[in-house]
Parts: sequence; C-alpha cells; structure tokens
Amino acid sequence: AAVQAAAGEFELVYDEPPPAAAPCFVNRDADGSTSLALAALLVRQHGFRQLPADTSPISAAAASIYLAAPRDTVPWAQLETGGLTIVNRIRGHELLTRKSKLARLLRDHPARPHPQTFVLVPEPLRRTSNPGLSRLQVDKRRALGADDEKERAALLAADAALPSAWIVKDAQGAKGDNIAVCASAAAAIDEAESGRHSTAVVVQRYLREPLLLPGGRKFDIRLWVLVDPEFRFFIHRQGVCRTSSSKYDPESLEDTLGHITNHCVQERGADFAKFEAGNELFFAEFDQVLRSTCGMSLSDDVWPQLRCIVRAVAEAAHESLAPPPTRGGVRGAQLFGFDFMVDAGKKVHLLEVNGSPAIADTLRLRISTDMASLLLAALAADAVLPAPPAITPRSRPVSWAITPTTQPGSRAATPVRAGTPFAAAAA
Repeated sequence: AAVQAAAGEFELVYDEPPPAAAPCFVNRDADGSTSLALAALLVRQHGFRQLPADTSPISAAAASIYLAAPRDTVPWAQLETGGLTIVNRIRGHELLTRKSKLARLLRDHPARPHPQTFVLVPEPLRRTSNPGLSRLQVDKRRALGADDEKERAALLAADAALPSAWIVKDAQGAKGDNIAVCASAAAAIDEAESGRHSTAVVVQRYLREPLLLPGGRKFDIRLWVLVDPEFRFFIHRQGVCRTSSSKYDPESLEDTLGHITNHCVQERGADFAKFEAGNELFFAEFDQVLRSTCGMSLSDDVWPQLRCIVRAVAEAAHESLAPPPTRGGVRGAQLFGFDFMVDAGKKVHLLEVNGSPAIADTLRLRISTDMASLLLAALAADAVLPAPPAITPRSRPVSWAITPTTQPGSRAATPVRAGTPFAAAAA
C-alpha cells in the first residue's frame, strides 16, 4: 500500500520478487572420494551450483561450501569477505590429527583414553651445528633437545616400571608408513634414530593383549566423526572394523601383517580379503561376532566407550579449537576418522585421529548424505538457506543393520548399502 501511495499516477500491475540465486559451492578436492560424493549430492538433491575449482578466493567467498583438498592452504582471510562459507577444515585441526599433538593433549586426561605415548625428535632435527641456521632456529632446536631429553627419560622410566613393547610411528605419518613394533623402550629409541624418520615420532605403549577375532586375528575400529561449524561432535552409527589377514603372535613383532591392521599394509599380503571382503567387518557382523565368541555386544560394551572417548577428545580440544559464537564469515566443519582398539579386558583405546579419512565404499553414500544434511542445517541456522524439514528424534533402539537405499541421480536405481545418521557425541 505504501508503494502504491508513493507511485502517484503509476499503477502497480506486477509485484513478484526475482527468483533467488541457487546456492553454490567450490570443490578443489578432485581426488577425494568423499568430497566428490558430497558434491554430487549438493548438485543433484539440493540444487547447488558448482563453481570451477580454480575460482579465485575472493569469488569463492560467495560460495556457501568450500571443499579444500587435504594439502590445500585454505584462504581463510579472502573467504571472510562473503556471507557464511563452510570449509571442510577445522582451523588448527592438527591438534587432533598430528599424533604428537594428540598425545600431549590427552596425556593428563583423567579418563586416559589414549595409550601412554611419548614424543621423540630424531637427532638430525635437534642438531644445532648445521651451517646456515639462524639464531632463532638454533634456539628452537635447543628447546627441542631439552624437551626430547625429558621425553626419553620418561619413556625409559615408564618401561622400567612396566616393561612393554612399544610401537613407533611418524608424528605426521599416514597409510601405515614407517611403523615399527619394538620389544623395549631402548629398542624404540634406536628405531627413532635409525634414519628412517624425517619428522618427530611418537612412541606408544603397545597393546600386547588385544581382543582377537576368531582365528586369532587383530582388528581395529574406524569411526567417522563430524565436527560441525558450532564445534559439535557427531559420531556416525555405522563404522567398520579393519581386520588382519594373519594370525596375531605377540612374540613375533616383526610380522607386520599380524600386527598392523592398516589397509595399506594389509593389501600387501597374499591373504588380503581371504576372511572378509576388503578386510572390512561392518558393525552388524561385528556385533554378531562379539555376541557369539566374546560374551559381549557392540551396544552394551563397546559403543558407550566410543562415545565417551570422542566426548573426552572434544572437551580436551574445546578451548583451543572451538570458534567464537558469530554469524556469517567463514567457519570450519570436518570429517575425522577416529581409530580405536579393544583389548582383551574389553577396554577401548583411542589410537589416533585422521583428518582426511577414506570412507568404506559400502557406507560412503549414507555418510555423505548425512554430512550434507548437517551442513545444510548449519547454513539454515545462519539464515543462508531456508530451514530444512524438522528431524524427528529416533526413539527406537540403535540398530547396527545396514539397510538398502538408492543411488541419487541415476535413472536406474542402483542398490547400495546405507547406515544410520550421525549421533551427537558432544554439544
């Protein structure tokens, strides 16, 4: 009415606002299977427009979602110039994903979710006599040397108090590279100085008595954890056990295939996939094994411990990583892979956290779908997108069964296997 009154002799005959522009995103992670699945869902199911991967950071600030490749340097400052942009990276995520930082973060936690771990720096990285070092670099190396001396003394004292095998890993390692199981702390120190390690290493007390699968084989548990822009931790109810193809022998520490369950290690063995397809045991089958052979269940004995450990990590990292409460700008959300092991006493231990975890083929669609839903909910909460339909809380007991769904965007429905949504671990 006010507009018509101001129009004088003009008569209003059409008053429809222009259609809203489709939300857009950038995917710079062309080789990441999870990013590709998420990108396909955004386009096909949610009407997003994909910008070219080489879009400039200033132009990318108009995107609602920015998918960076694992080794990308995220242009945080340039992305700040637009509205809310969610980046698939938490600022400072190395506090969780770098093994040395995670060890220090959890070292004094009262729940002791992490095996006793020490951080050693090989001598070449502490050496102060290298020509060309600045005064600042020399001082930094001297500080590293002093810290390293304390760590080595503490490691030897821990081994003297409770003799153990120790596992040595690169602090920034991945894919099972440069891992060694050593019979003593002294042997672990020798391994750290062997010349095979170009970064700091973590020396972790080895779980000598793990819970074993039938046939005496080791396994670990991979759990996918999504941290949203509000620093809420969500654990996906479908995970996977990664299994060994060789029988575990605690006296044969050099048998890598019997001790290291990492896929990249197991794929080298002649018996890979002999017992389980892809050496993967999904939670429904895992629950059956626990019930039939171990006198325990996933729901009652393992899942509560997984939730408590993830929450403990969230609490420990909150002060350092949680963003301030703001609207707009650029914020991070990241999918992590938490790796666990269960010992013979039925206690669950956190081994490490991965920042760019692959998702099992069987579960990729469901986990990506649930990720997309949570990201869209975060955008809607900031008034960037319309609110999605309300989600009715599940009142039924958690089921580990994997139920069929269909592949989006395909004319002929392709059966795939799906899990159940993310569950809040810490808010």
